[in-house]
Amino acid sequence: ARQHPAAPARSRRMRARNARSRLACVLASTAISLALTGAVAQASPATSLATPNALAVSRVQHSASEWVSTTDPDSGISVTLPGQPTIIKNTGTVDGKSIPTRTYARKFTKPNGAAAFVVMDVPAGAGPLDYDEVMKGFIQGFASASGTKASMTSTRRFDLDGHPAADGRFTFTADKGDSGVGFIRIVSDGNHVVMIETTGEARKEPTLTRIHQKMVNTLELSGSHQ
Repeated sequence: ARQHPAAPARSRRMRARNARSRLACVLASTAISLALTGAVAQASPATSLATPNALAVSRVQHSASEWVSTTDPDSGISVTLPGQPTIIKNTGTVDGKSIPTRTYARKFTKPNGAAAFVVMDVPAGAGPLDYDEVMKGFIQGFASASGTKASMTSTRRFDLDGHPAADGRFTFTADKGDSGVGFIRIVSDGNHVVMIETTGEARKEPTLTRIHQKMVNTLELSGSHQ
């Protein structure tokens, strides 16, 4: 039987859509497992950040007022973080192609919380990122990795100086009843996907909001202030 002329085009579109979905999952799972499930490992950059309790942030001798400009050397993308970060490198795979990811994560006190700046290299031909898939994968993975009940309470899609971007707010509750809140921003410049994330105690949401806003306001993509 002869193949309909439209079939190859549909097949290519389907493969591209599936690849974008897998790319989104790699990004979401990397951020979940490495950055914001409660505590940033201080002893070794290779240590996983996942902990059973998403609010188990140990006391450290610094506060969120100690800001440090942090640049990812591979991309030149930078963000100011609330303290010197721990750096974790990871590699995912989509269609046999390696997806390098760098996570710069920091826990802080006053208030207790954690922040992260994640840069993922995008393989050629990956196409636009599926932001809905990222948000969905992120919140599901966060709940699973942190052992909490988590839900995305709001999302917003927008254009950031010509780059597609999205914001999200989520909440989570630990077994002991402790409540947390988190914020996430995702931006793609075509060659990289950037995630900026903040989590902490829900009762300190106004302060956490200011911390997160300062980070997103200091984001610089490819040497150009965003």
